[in-house]
Parts: sequence; C-alpha cells; structure tokens
Amino acid sequence: CIRDRSNGAKIVFQSDRDGDNEIFIMDSDGSNQMNISNNPVVYGVDLSGYDSEPAWSPDGNKIAFVSHRSGSFDIWVMDADGSNLMALTDNEDDYECDNGLPDYWDRYPSWSPDGGQIIFASERSGDRGIYVMNSDGTGQTKLFSGDIYYVAPSWSPDGTQIAFAVTRHDSPDIYVMDSDNGEEQTRLTYHDKKDNEPSWAPDGRRIAFSSYRHNNWEIHTLNVPPYQPGVDPERLTDNSWHDFSPSWSPNGDDIAFTSSPDANHEIYVINPKAN
Repeated sequence: CIRDRSNGAKIVFQSDRDGDNEIFIMDSDGSNQMNISNNPVVYGVDLSGYDSEPAWSPDGNKIAFVSHRSGSFDIWVMDADGSNLMALTDNEDDYECDNGLPDYWDRYPSWSPDGGQIIFASERSGDRGIYVMNSDGTGQTKLFSGDIYYVAPSWSPDGTQIAFAVTRHDSPDIYVMDSDNGEEQTRLTYHDKKDNEPSWAPDGRRIAFSSYRHNNWEIHTLNVPPYQPGVDPERLTDNSWHDFSPSWSPNGDDIAFTSSPDANHEIYVINPKAN
C-alpha cells in the first residue's frame, strides 16, 4: 500500500510478495522495484518480518515506517537505500488483541514539513491517541487521546495543522487540528460509513482520503480551507473493487493509491484534475 512519495522520481510502498510485509521502492513509472527493508520472517514468529506504512522524509533521504522486528509495532527510520536502521519508539509488547491489533502499538508515521518531527498514532496502556516526537525519537509527546480510534495523521504543508481520522460517532470521520497542541479540532466529514487515511495536497488546498460511503473503498477529495463541514467531497474513483491509501505527488498533479481489481493489491496513479 502506498503511503507517500518524494521528489517525483520514486514511490515507496509495502508489499507481501515475498511472503511477509516488506518496504519497497520503485521509479514513478513502476520500474526498478527493490526491497529495501530485507526483513524476512523468523521461523515460528509470524509478525517478526512485518514492515509497513512507509513515509518519505521531506528531503527524500529517509523513510519512516512501522516494524515488528523488535517484538512490538514500533516506528523505525532508515535511509532511502535501506541502510542505517534505527528504532524511534519502543512500545510494550502485548498480544491481547483489540480489533485485530495488539493493545500496544505505534503506527502511521507522518513527517513534519521541515523534517524535524514525526507524528504517529499510538496505543499505550489502553490509551489511544496521537503523539509527536523529534525525528530522532526523542521528545515523545501526546497531543491528545481518549477517543475510540485514531489513524493516519497527515501533516499540512505549512506545518500548522494535522488531518486525521477518528471514530467519535458511528464510524471514522476526517478531522483537522492544530499541530502544536492538538486543540481547535474541526470535523470535516459527516457520514455513517467510514472515512479514513487523509493525505494533504502539497499546496494545502485539498485533502484526499479513502471512503467506504459507496459500500466499497473509493478515493475522494475535500477542498480546504475554508473548512466546510458536511460538504460532499469529490469522488475520484468509481469502481466495483476497493481503492484506498491515497498519496499526493510532490507537485500535486497526481495521486498514487492502492487498488484491488483482482485478488492482488496494485499501485495506480490518477490525475485529480482530469478525474
């Protein structure tokens, strides 16, 4: 699944083509695909080879991602060629699962525009929330918590706000909040079906996200700002299969996303202007 792309030349994504989740990069035309995490499953430990949710740093030199190689779901960082791996978080390991996830996890990393911080979703000691830390893992600070479900925070290009999905009603909706303290939260989508995985356009004027409002996952966009809560978003894909995990190109001309027209998940690109 595509999470982010940098400099217009490369796409980073996760794939289980080798039997476990690994981080791959490829050219933007799909060529030169390469496994850069190289973390095979340890025999008898099903999740040991799990690497997922990669995100480029703004300068394209590093990739933050989620890994279970240390025994729990933590945020890691590596150089863009897969070297110099370092764990940024060290959450506790707990296999009492809730909604398919262990009770302790750190996931969905997203870089600040200046590359100095990383925001992520976490569950620690039964408390789910959104955290921010320095890009070297220091200074981990909880912005807010207490709701049912937080996923996929995405930093605005100017660094002042964060889009995220949270379940406070019957299903997840897209919200934005101030990045410095988690306050001034504004709900953007109102629907009885799931809205998830927000991704901010490079010009800061649109948010792409995946939605289940048509009884399958499709890619939509919202114009922001001004924030117009409840305004129907623009639907970009219209398929009988699932389309999800949108990610903008650096120039804003394309959105890469994952699509599943058959049994496999593949990566596609759409021009949001041409629809």
